[in-house]
Amino acid sequence: MSEPVIEAQEPATATPTSEAAPAPESDAPWYASMGLDESSTGYVQAKGWESPKALLDSYRNLEGFKGAPPEQLLKLPEEMLPENMGEIWNRLGRPETVDGYEVVAPEGVQIDKTRLDNMRRLAHEHGLTKDAFSKLAEMDMQYQAEQNRLFEENITNEWRSQEVELKNEWGSKYDESVFVAEKGMREMGITEEQKDILKHGLGYDGMIKLFHKVASAMGEKAFAEGEKRTDFGITPEMARYEMDQIMGEASSDSQVAAQFQNKSGPKYARYNQLLQLRHKEG
Repeated sequence: MSEPVIEAQEPATATPTSEAAPAPESDAPWYASMGLDESSTGYVQAKGWESPKALLDSYRNLEGFKGAPPEQLLKLPEEMLPENMGEIWNRLGRPETVDGYEVVAPEGVQIDKTRLDNMRRLAHEHGLTKDAFSKLAEMDMQYQAEQNRLFEENITNEWRSQEVELKNEWGSKYDESVFVAEKGMREMGITEEQKDILKHGLGYDGMIKLFHKVASAMGEKAFAEGEKRTDFGITPEMARYEMDQIMGEASSDSQVAAQFQNKSGPKYARYNQLLQLRHKEG
């Protein structure tokens, strides 16, 4: 049996593959082709940004550190004087002018315009925001109102104490004497507002004593000169008419009637004064 014949084959010739030649390395920095001027180039070099990625990372880190984008950041002046802080205060909420400070007075509280205008001026000079000024002004007005209330309360209590002391001093003549003093004030044209001013200056007792003395002197002078008047220009007929009016009130008003029953009170004192004056005239 014949053996198979194996033909000899030539070894395959390897086909050479083509590989890209590595680009020649360049010594130029990454920003060389960006057209930067000398100052910008020096800035990049000073920061040590070796690639665009390094520049981007640096900016991201800066924004994260400041916590806000550039448009939300404020640059403080080297000297934080009022004249240097205007723009910053305005961005923080200060109004452009003093008129921008709006105030609503609490219920029952009157606004002191002069005081409020001075507060507005100072607030604007020192950079207060609208909201801060509003709260400050409201607190100030409430404080002033409370001080006024306490003052009026204290002085009213003082007048009551003076009234009690005057009653003790004049005794049974108190009602009549007060009536004479008040009648004198009316005849001299003293208004309620003027009485209030006098009472604040002289005290209740001082005011009543003063006008009681003046009214008494005026009455005595009229009688000494023989004038046909009983009391500050009142004729006997007028006195009789006023007495009738008082008795009419006593018959219809329980409070006036109680004065006559207790022999005390302004109506009772007035009636007896008119009666005594009529007797003197007679």
